[in-house]
Amino acid sequence: MVIYNSVCDKIWETKLPLSEEEKDFVKKRCFNRDLFCFPNTFNIEEIHYAFGCIGFHLTFTATAPFGYKDKLNFSGSVDKDGSISINDTSDEEGYLYPDITITLKSAGDLKITNEYDKRTTVVRGCSSGETLTFTHLLQIMSSNNSHELGDDFNYKFIRINNEYGKTVNKLTFNLPCTYSISYNPIAKVVIA
Repeated sequence: MVIYNSVCDKIWETKLPLSEEEKDFVKKRCFNRDLFCFPNTFNIEEIHYAFGCIGFHLTFTATAPFGYKDKLNFSGSVDKDGSISINDTSDEEGYLYPDITITLKSAGDLKITNEYDKRTTVVRGCSSGETLTFTHLLQIMSSNNSHELGDDFNYKFIRINNEYGKTVNKLTFNLPCTYSISYNPIAKVVIA
């Protein structure tokens, strides 16, 4: 994959070698995540001639055949057996794991069911005021250090699903809680 990224927004006189300010500008511009959002590695090597830096050798390696759209954020609170709906705008069919933070308003066994795929995430033995964090890297954490998540979690992480013509994910929480959900929908883009 090749990405062309102009760093000519800043006008420089044609003098070599490049100053420290000019080198820093190029390096910061290349690592600016607002320009593209791909799972990747990006290498920058300075090219030196006898009198100093005259340019850069740039290598971008994508680790996936797609990019991501801007992060979507959803937050609010639900009562007992309350639901929220998330319309996935990914260009790719399939599913993604979002980052989720839940703070419980009452104790009990938390069950979150996605009506889309009928999967139920279960965390047993939760306490009132406990905060659970699920990451897109398939990790779960609790604010309660004595909560044995290894024994109390069913290891079915919440997923946001998408098929052609079917994009709404209805999540139902059996316990009252506040929630914060974020994820980056997949973007099919052409980079030339």
